Amino acid sequence: METDEQRLFARLGVFAGGWSLEAAEAVCDREDLSFDVLEGLSSLVDKSLVRQVEGDEDRFSMLETIRSYAAEKLQVSQEVHDIKRAHAEYFRELAEEAEPHLVGEHQKEWLDQLERELDNLRAGLQWLTDNDVEQAGRCAIALRRLWEGRGLAREGYTLSLKVLERGEGHLQPILMARLCHAVGSLVGTLGDHESARSFLEWAMSLFQESADEGGIATAMLELAYLSHLGGDNQRAERLVARATETAKELGDKAVYGRALFLEATVSIERGDHKFSEERFRQSLAVRRDAGDKRGVVNVLMNLGGMYLENEQPAEAREVLEQSFRLAQDRRLRGAQWDSRQSRPRVSAAGQSGGSSLVVRKQPLWGRAHRREIHDRIPGWRVWRARRPPREEAKTQSGYMGQLKNCAKTSGFRARLRRISFTASTSSRQSTRSALRNGRT
Repeated sequence: METDEQRLFARLGVFAGGWSLEAAEAVCDREDLSFDVLEGLSSLVDKSLVRQVEGDEDRFSMLETIRSYAAEKLQVSQEVHDIKRAHAEYFRELAEEAEPHLVGEHQKEWLDQLERELDNLRAGLQWLTDNDVEQAGRCAIALRRLWEGRGLAREGYTLSLKVLERGEGHLQPILMARLCHAVGSLVGTLGDHESARSFLEWAMSLFQESADEGGIATAMLELAYLSHLGGDNQRAERLVARATETAKELGDKAVYGRALFLEATVSIERGDHKFSEERFRQSLAVRRDAGDKRGVVNVLMNLGGMYLENEQPAEAREVLEQSFRLAQDRRLRGAQWDSRQSRPRVSAAGQSGGSSLVVRKQPLWGRAHRREIHDRIPGWRVWRARRPPREEAKTQSGYMGQLKNCAKTSGFRARLRRISFTASTSSRQSTRSALRNGRT
């Protein structure tokens, strides 16, 4: 290879998991090559050092052994710091460009693009954490919805917490507030509600210090949700009412839609299903207007669940099938997930010949449940039901029996394939055995 070609080859070693032509031009073109980057890539492809990704002529990759050699060559060069900075800044900019689109009409497309660059985003964030904590904070904030939306909350929490620890005392209050909120949201997704509450209260104080009304509303909404999970519905109602009012005044559709949704959820606990239905419908309208398809799926799932609880199978079937179709059509992976709640779940699982309902109870921290369901069930969870009383769980009757009857009446194929209660392991085993044998 010629000298300039060797230089380009070494620079390409900074990429992990492949790269686009645009990324290569942004990172590797330092205006010191005798050819443009596309010409250089074509030459390296001809030499079998670089591969063009099949089906995407603008994307390239290397065999890992070749990439490792290129990375070694870059590491001993004098430009290693500049190339790694350019790489990290490019993918930080991509994450920030994508962030506002992750709750709108094109959220799936942007999530797919970020997931395609996941290895590069990881590498860039880790480099920024060690070398530029302010940019690392911006990148971590922008990536929160990717971690949550693609089942990577634990990794996102670990990486974001490291940035927060490095940034304490060095970042501006507003950036610290947003980073605390991101960390709190991620650890809450993992089920550690106490830690989530601590981070979110810290974020709230920093938002107040910065007079950021939008941030205050978002933090209040998260804290209201945690209070609801903890059984303190009075505090949850106060916080969510304030968050709803603030979001409406600010015209923040994303927060307003979520706030209406949480108002509906909280009111179910006090038995006000008429008010809940009204709020669900309002949230549905706001989220549809905002193009938040994942939010629409979640509202439809919970509205259908409320109809099932009220023994309204026709209404339940209508909204659950809407949710199921939308989730399938958009392949909104993660839309049905909220492992912060340790409650029974009902899923519409698409199979040949119809649908079935799946019920499970997720424990704290979620463990591998998110990935397990993605891998094993070709469908979507469509309802977050209320927690059954412990006595009912122990007897494997009451609420769950009623739910099964509602499911049958609704027209779904209602074999409940997975049930896990708060009862003992032996009780759960006997329940599953009974289901398999058709005795429940």
